[in-house]
Amino acid sequence: MIATISKSVEFNAAEIKECKQKCGVLEKQAAALLKSTVELRSKTSETERYKRRWNLHIKGLKKHADEDA
Repeated sequence: MIATISKSVEFNAAEIKECKQKCGVLEKQAAALLKSTVELRSKTSETERYKRRWNLHIKGLKKHADEDA
């Protein structure tokens, strides 16, 4: 009976170790994805600002009420 309990404990310890390793890998991937997301948001914002700088106003074209002057 003690041998069975010992095997169970060893099995559980091995499973916990494996789970911790997987968790570490997932944490690194999450950090990389977060960094990538921040970079992409920054690039998107810069692209939007660039686009707005080059917007043209055409004389004679009626503006909608929700447009800025």
